[in-house]
Amino acid sequence: MTKHTEDELKQLKDELKKAEKERDTYREAFRLMLRWADRNSKWGKGSSYFGKTRISLPLRLQAQLRKLDLITEGRTNDHNPISWKELIGDDKYKEGFLIVCRWIDRNSKYEKGISFIDGEQVQVPQRLEKRLRAKGLIFGSRGSRIELSDLKRSFVPIPSVGCYIPGGQARYPSSVVMSVVPAAVAGVKRIVVISPPDRNGKIDPLTIAAAKRCGATEIYKVGGAQAIGALAYGTKSIPKVDKIVGPGGKFVSIAKSLVSEQTAIDMVAGPTELGIIVDANSDPELVALDLISQAEHSKDTICFVITQSRTMAKQIQKSLEKLIPGTERSSIIKESISKNGFIAICKNESEMVELANKIAPEHLELMV
Repeated sequence: MTKHTEDELKQLKDELKKAEKERDTYREAFRLMLRWADRNSKWGKGSSYFGKTRISLPLRLQAQLRKLDLITEGRTNDHNPISWKELIGDDKYKEGFLIVCRWIDRNSKYEKGISFIDGEQVQVPQRLEKRLRAKGLIFGSRGSRIELSDLKRSFVPIPSVGCYIPGGQARYPSSVVMSVVPAAVAGVKRIVVISPPDRNGKIDPLTIAAAKRCGATEIYKVGGAQAIGALAYGTKSIPKVDKIVGPGGKFVSIAKSLVSEQTAIDMVAGPTELGIIVDANSDPELVALDLISQAEHSKDTICFVITQSRTMAKQIQKSLEKLIPGTERSSIIKESISKNGFIAICKNESEMVELANKIAPEHLELMV
């Protein structure tokens, strides 16, 4: 004898109730359709019974329904000839309902509306259509357009997600917030944070604190392409996840691209980019600080300024030369800006907009 846990028994009961409800709904709809066909058909009829109720239906329609044992030649004691136990998981009423729908579609001369039943287009008389639509059995409106009120949607969270948080060269607790919080709000049960250690072999404490605060369920000390591989395929110590999100360097991005056919990813992101459009009234020091804050990400970061003012361009250049030496990651910032950065001086606003659109940076600021 098979033994079931309480959860399994509860699930079986829920499925049974759902099947009973669907059966009862189709049975009621089937009854409505039979009554309508009985009253309105002018075809040659023969008597049959639906439970104790005598009905007169066209002979060809009767023959189809009798094959399903949905109607009988004689009166039966039950409301219907089939016991409810036989109908659990059975589609007999549903099939009978569709048979009558199709018959009415073909033979009724009443004004009809176009509706949809299980993806099949049928036409039923308008008064009958309203009653069936109220039971959620037919959808759509007169004409081929489906009404929004007939449609439903639901959001189901994925079981697990892996959040890659950079941390080998700098700390980014903000990346924890941007990746873990959406997963927690969506209802993801297992939220894994994975981050590389620093030179001392430790994960940044701010990253750990942010992960715990935001709702992460697991955190692992590993980075680079191997971290993406662990999240995608699983290891003895790191079970695989359903989706991988979060920023990273070029090796992380390439790894995400390689595993994307097996494991979902957010996107393949390249080096971060920042463009700033400024005018003659902008604060050159604030512009320089924003460039520095982005350039510190990595040596391949692209940062640039677009302006019409030569004077402003010179002031920004001076502010950068003044501020960079005092920053913690000055060597990376200096290499990033000298290698990839530039200040473009345009003739007019149209030329500025055209250049910004052509480059289309990840981030674009207007300091005007």
